[in-house]
Amino acid sequence: MVEQSAKAIRSETEKAALRLLRERANLVGEAATARHERDQLADALRQANDHYNVRYSAALAGGWTPDELTKLGLDAPDQGPARRRRPARSPAPNPPSRSRRPTTRINPDPRTLDHPVVSLPPGRETTGCSPVMTPAPVAHPAAA
Repeated sequence: MVEQSAKAIRSETEKAALRLLRERANLVGEAATARHERDQLADALRQANDHYNVRYSAALAGGWTPDELTKLGLDAPDQGPARRRRPARSPAPNPPSRSRRPTTRINPDPRTLDHPVVSLPPGRETTGCSPVMTPAPVAHPAAA
């Protein structure tokens, strides 16, 4: 077995990688060429359809009926794909600003509530959620 230098191994690896990249780049180039040809043919077809539509309409205006033109082998021009317009979207309502605090507070009548009213010290207000009330721990005689 012949020993190669690190430089030679690196060079061979880079050449192999470039061959693979060239093959991949060639595939992308071929796809781009095919897309370009497709676009040109699609444009030519649109132009031919437009020209046929004009000539067919001229034949109708000249007194020919659609049935007569069909019997002569001239089909009615394509109207193109039916295009549906999307309904206009209504603008989304503006969300309320989070920076402003409500100016009114609802103070329920404690006599009508089915739970006790808990007062919190100032600065500890909740954001609409009731505070969780946990029972005090009970000492078990077995644990003592």
